[in-house]
Amino acid sequence: MQNTEREDKMKAIFVIIALCTLIVTAFSAFTIGEPGISSLTIGGVMKVVSYYNLEAGDEEAAMGFKLDDVRLVISGDISPDFGFLVHPYFEDNALTLIDCWVDWHPVELFSLKAGQQKAPIGRCYEVSGSKLMFQEKTPLCCMVPRYEVGIAPTLHFMEDKIGVSCGVFNGEGLSIPPTSGNQDDGLLFSARIDFAPYGTYGADESAHTGFDELKFIVTPGFYMNETEDSTAELATTVYGGHLSLRYDYLAFDASLYTGTIEDDLTDSQTKPMGFSVQTGYAIAGKYEPIIRFSMIDPDTDGDEDETTTIEAGFNYYIKGYNSRIAVNYKNATEKIGNDEDLTGEVTLYYELTY
Repeated sequence: MQNTEREDKMKAIFVIIALCTLIVTAFSAFTIGEPGISSLTIGGVMKVVSYYNLEAGDEEAAMGFKLDDVRLVISGDISPDFGFLVHPYFEDNALTLIDCWVDWHPVELFSLKAGQQKAPIGRCYEVSGSKLMFQEKTPLCCMVPRYEVGIAPTLHFMEDKIGVSCGVFNGEGLSIPPTSGNQDDGLLFSARIDFAPYGTYGADESAHTGFDELKFIVTPGFYMNETEDSTAELATTVYGGHLSLRYDYLAFDASLYTGTIEDDLTDSQTKPMGFSVQTGYAIAGKYEPIIRFSMIDPDTDGDEDETTTIEAGFNYYIKGYNSRIAVNYKNATEKIGNDEDLTGEVTLYYELTY
């Protein structure tokens, strides 16, 4: 009971801080100092969600309401060569520090990020949580590392047409993908290449801001790590890539990842695979119908046990990513042998980024 009361107090305090920050910033990030020289910026995200569970049982609540994705983002510049970001996040009655890093960029072609950060491998998790097309990131995120502690150098070439990033991490990240199960101190290595034959690399998920010229980005990447406990000795390697296309108000993304997980303790091997495709078109930059299809198979050599997810929705951008109303439909079918487990949900939410 005491833990529950403490969690409720933490949540209330965090929401109050976020609301006060929102009022002070007047719906936009609050900046002190001169960006690029010496500065401090305070912003954040709040998402108010109403949901309806289409598959709720007789003893379950079919409808609900929650504050989802409550965040603060504190960023800035220590000097012209050093930037930083601190990003606390509240979810499921817990306050977690996710991003916490410094970025050293002594020259235009090179930067080095140290601290807790997103491990570089591809775009499916790299995209900011406040700039998504759907309410949530693609289900394919379960196949890649998320927040890890370590160092990651990046090289930039040809005026941001090519970027090469790699990283060495402690392997004890906040969101270890289910494919690895790594919970010890085994190192995790990851790398990716951003190549833009048209335009430059880097793009939000939606194209509601409009693109006068074609932007096409190819992002191959991989990660590998090892973990050992009393029940398993796993060596995990996952590789794949991401395609992004932006033109006019059209956005299209496709991801494919595959890999191997070798267990030396049991002398067994599994081969996970997953892919995801999503697209949307923002009519007049404000009204955006969206659709996404994803499939994840934890072992392509095993019996039919894949999970297929179909999502559709509609975004209305009041003030770009800073203020929008959206509705999402999600239907997931998990096959376990000859059985199927079906889940479905409709959500209506208002998202505010400040």
